Amino acid sequence: MNQPSQPALSRLMPRILAYSLADLFGLFCVVIGIGGLLDKPMMILANFPRSTAEAYVCAAGGIVVMLWAMSRMVREVRQLRNLSSGKNP
Repeated sequence: MNQPSQPALSRLMPRILAYSLADLFGLFCVVIGIGGLLDKPMMILANFPRSTAEAYVCAAGGIVVMLWAMSRMVREVRQLRNLSSGKNP
């Protein structure tokens, strides 16, 4: 397999890093939501979630953010693969 060119890597890596950070944010939201459902409040956000509904919304929102970020990372990796193989993205 051919190695991707350096400009292509330098252009895509910041995007992949940003999507990775979004994925971590989603994971953090899921942990906070599940902690709220288990009545184990986080020390960082002691007053959140205040209700079961907030806990469900936080966990569901985190899952949505994680799925969005993962789909974008897969798209970027495919684009990088296409650039390394010489195909048009």
